[in-house]
Amino acid sequence: MRRALIEEKLPLAPVNAASAREKHLRHGHISTMHLWWARRPLAMARSVVLASLVPDPGTDSPHARERLLTDISQAAPFEASSRPAYLAPLRTALAVAWSERRPKVLDCFAGGGAIPLEAARLGCDTTAVDINPVAHLIQRCVLEYPARFGGVGEDGGRPFIDELAQWGQWVRETADARLAEALPRGENGTRAAVYFWARTLPCADPHCGRTIPNLFVKQRS
Repeated sequence: MRRALIEEKLPLAPVNAASAREKHLRHGHISTMHLWWARRPLAMARSVVLASLVPDPGTDSPHARERLLTDISQAAPFEASSRPAYLAPLRTALAVAWSERRPKVLDCFAGGGAIPLEAARLGCDTTAVDINPVAHLIQRCVLEYPARFGGVGEDGGRPFIDELAQWGQWVRETADARLAEALPRGENGTRAAVYFWARTLPCADPHCGRTIPNLFVKQRS
């Protein structure tokens, strides 16, 4: 049995660079949908899934190996995930390696859904599982709903995206109104990013009248 590509070589430098850059993306990345611990970079997930499922061309075919590594490198940046020209070589390599059937990928601790998303994007038959209900909801929003409702309408628009934006704005406005009393806005219209919970006690000076938070802070900015 031939060894998998991941057992021999990976283009770690470009994949690591693309993975590090994903931490700073604030538009279009699944990480911006909901906070989740230990998110896996899409670039790393894409590369690892593919390299685990395709055989190493071997030293007898150095050109084929370098071509495959180059394809993985070019598909590492986040922008490449929405460009078929960069994903097509990876999907083709996987289809050639699995000519009789699509490979099955099971992620039993799928979390934010990065690994099953990239496996599905490559053409795998993917199953994502997680016992945490928040993770399960994130996975449905990442893996299921776009596939089921993300088609193009008769007018060329994307009704799912339009409705999602519409109801997202409604939730934002409704929550803003309900939180106005508990979390007031400042003079410039913005809210504090962080609040500290603390017990309070009245000032011992009867002429003061202030409420003092009983909060121990080692370092103040």
